[in-house]
Amino acid sequence: MDSFLHVPSPARRPRRQIARPAPCQEIPSRRISFHKLNSLLHDIFPAGDYVVDIDQNVYKIQAPKAIPEVEIMKRGI
Repeated sequence: MDSFLHVPSPARRPRRQIARPAPCQEIPSRRISFHKLNSLLHDIFPAGDYVVDIDQNVYKIQAPKAIPEVEIMKRGI
């Protein structure tokens, strides 16, 4: 039973990992100053694996996980 083309069965076919974008968390700038937000992000993500954009006085943060609301309230303005 030699076959020129062998296709593995679906059960054995390796699954391709799809990179998913990090969720975006939005925080109004009136809730926390930029310096305090920067300090908070550095404490939670010391490797720096986050991105912050500012659009119309709203911080848009992409990070591996959401920032807990309690931490934002503790370090607020």
